Amino acid sequence: MVQANRFNLIFISPHNWFEHVSKNKMNRPLKLAEQFSKDSYFEKIMIVSRVHPKLIYSDSPRTTISKGLGYRLSQCNVSKCTYYLEHCLPFGKIEQSILPRIIQTCEKKLEFKRSIMLIADPKSVGLVKFSTHLTLFDAYDDWTLSPLYTNRPKHLKAINKGYKEAEELSDIIFVNTLQMKEKFETKNNKNNVYLLNNTSSLNLEIDVSRPLKGKYTGKVVGYLGNIHERIDLSLLEEMLTFFPDVTFLFIGVNEFSDDKFERLLNNYKNIEHIPGIPYSDVASYINDFDVCIVPHIISPYTLSQDSMKMYDYLSLGKPIVTTPIPPSDVVGSLVYVAENANSFKQQLERALSEEGNELKENRINYMKNNSWNSRTSLIYEIIEKAGVK
Repeated sequence: MVQANRFNLIFISPHNWFEHVSKNKMNRPLKLAEQFSKDSYFEKIMIVSRVHPKLIYSDSPRTTISKGLGYRLSQCNVSKCTYYLEHCLPFGKIEQSILPRIIQTCEKKLEFKRSIMLIADPKSVGLVKFSTHLTLFDAYDDWTLSPLYTNRPKHLKAINKGYKEAEELSDIIFVNTLQMKEKFETKNNKNNVYLLNNTSSLNLEIDVSRPLKGKYTGKVVGYLGNIHERIDLSLLEEMLTFFPDVTFLFIGVNEFSDDKFERLLNNYKNIEHIPGIPYSDVASYINDFDVCIVPHIISPYTLSQDSMKMYDYLSLGKPIVTTPIPPSDVVGSLVYVAENANSFKQQLERALSEEGNELKENRINYMKNNSWNSRTSLIYEIIEKAGVK
């Protein structure tokens, strides 16, 4: 890893400690923050996030350093170099006018000197205009296409504005897919946009048990993750018909707005659903799958996402059949890519009959060389390249 003269990091994250860290949820900003804390590149890290007002004054197992009107600064119990600045300011003009002053107050409190700002929330990119730091923006997924904001015009307006400001004002932009790279590259910033893929978040140092052992007589094809509109149910139904002797096991919360997924569960005997499992059990279940699938619809939104579940599957060496969504364009021959239903059937047949350990070992070795540590190391190299004083 690049050694530096110890910068401090101000990380503007869309995910807060209460709703994500304490509940052991996994996403890109949290995994980057976790790895930053493990590394020695930054002397101190301040994670800035928006929370509900009542959480500012609720009990927390973390040590509170200071409080002010609408914010609290606390210390992480796991990493003594990491701090959380939580505020309840709404995004937009109020946040932009007040939050910079709060950040400056907390910087003085923590004795921050040489700081870098990383923004992962497009609704907060306006903070760049008030920053004297080297500014980095992490453009992961295209939020303008997210179903979360389809009927939320105020949020969409802020996200679009944030993306435009990021293009114009950020010193460095990181993206998670080639589509996002194309979206953010312009003639003026082409050399400052870098591809930074996701990777697996699984802890493989723990014993991997066999929760499905003996439960099914035939082979098991598995999918693990929230179940919603990105899944191609028509494709899935064809696979259920093609492979009547294979059990298709879906693990995750059913978030479909209608009963389409439920109808498949009712109409086919070879599909089962587990509403959810503890994250600590994820590796064990994946390990029991014979084949993993990612039957996602191809759309501008899914092409902007870098499927973390695919990396999780790879980390355990599993055969994977997927539609052509990222990161299938990066991992290449390690996965079976299917363009349509007929191709998916053929690739699934190949995956189910895969023999030997060569491909399995190749997948595992690939993931060993593409950890979160490798991702943050790339960030440090690019920071050094920028010549921060």
